[in-house]
Formats: sequence, structure tokens, C-alpha cells
Amino acid sequence: MPRGAKDAKPAKARIEAELAAARKALKQEASRRRKADKHLAESREQQAATAEILRVISSSPTDFQPVFDTIVRNAARVCEAFDALLVLADGDEFVQRAHYGRIEAC
Repeated sequence: MPRGAKDAKPAKARIEAELAAARKALKQEASRRRKADKHLAESREQQAATAEILRVISSSPTDFQPVFDTIVRNAARVCEAFDALLVLADGDEFVQRAHYGRIEAC
């Protein structure tokens, strides 16, 4: 048997192992990028919601209801919820101040 034939099998196995490791690394990188992109999109959504709430606060410095309505609407959107409710403590009582969504609030 020629000498080169003996060395071919270990070299082939080494190359296949390197290719498998490279494929695994590429999959891990793609997964990491998807997670980073999702995190970035969530951060942008939160910043947009915060900016909208701050705009409403600045345009309604004495009227709280538009601010409360904007808060619950954006909370539902950012949390991907069907409904949101804002309840404030008023002394010993809890008072509903804003609601967003189709579920009827108590």
C-alpha cells in the first residue's frame, strides 16, 4: 500500500471534524445574532413607547388622563398583551384610572 494512502484517512477525518466545528460555530453565531436583533427591536419599541408617553406628558401638564391612557396603550403594545389596566391607590382604596383592551375592567 502506498504511503500516502495511510495518511489520507486521518487527514479526511480531521477535515470533516474541522468542517463540523465550523458549521457549529456558524449556527451559534446566527443564533446569537438573532437574539441580539430581537433585543435591539425590543429596546427600540420600549424607547418609542417612552418617547410617546413623554410627549403626552409635555403636552398635558395638568391633565393626567391622556397620560394614563397613553401609558396603558403602550404597556399593552410593548408587552404584547391584549389588555392593560392602570389602578392607583387613593388612600385606602384602589381606583381604576385607565384601561386599554377588550376585556371589561371591574
